[in-house]
Amino acid sequence: FFFELNYIILKSIISQEFKSDTLSSNEINYVSEFLWKTEIIGHYELAVFGNTLYHLPTKTILIFSEEILEKIKLLNKKNINSRDYIRTISNSVAELINRELYSDAIILIDKTKYEILDSYFFEKFIFQFYVDVIIYRLNFEESTKQDVRRRINFLSEINAIAYHMYFKKKFEYFFNESFN
Repeated sequence: FFFELNYIILKSIISQEFKSDTLSSNEINYVSEFLWKTEIIGHYELAVFGNTLYHLPTKTILIFSEEILEKIKLLNKKNINSRDYIRTISNSVAELINRELYSDAIILIDKTKYEILDSYFFEKFIFQFYVDVIIYRLNFEESTKQDVRRRINFLSEINAIAYHMYFKKKFEYFFNESFN
């Protein structure tokens, strides 16, 4: 059971990295069934979902993201770190944007933003980044893109170099142009 899931995860990662063959419909169904049957979402389930969501049907992404959101609420009530879960939701948002499902992405952002603790700077930043990407894609306002550039450069100014590099890559991907 886990061998098959791990194989599918690995195949999914390779297909994303090298733009090679995608998962078969049987493999997508296998992962979807696993996720639908999940009662308790732990880190393994997050790994399965997060590494295969690019291949999953939109309905599965939306429903499992809602389940993750419920887990985040529970963790926050118990003062347990929920960053990994929030970052997985951010990956769902990114995929919804890739699929040009902007209203679904905004709804998921809106539901999640209240669960991001004030101390989670990076997570707040990435969700704002995705809001800006959506605004830009819908309105094509150059000022939005310039605001994003300023915020990303701010990361460098506060010596958050890894985050700065991460968002430069995200900028280039989502805005389809060089950051510099």
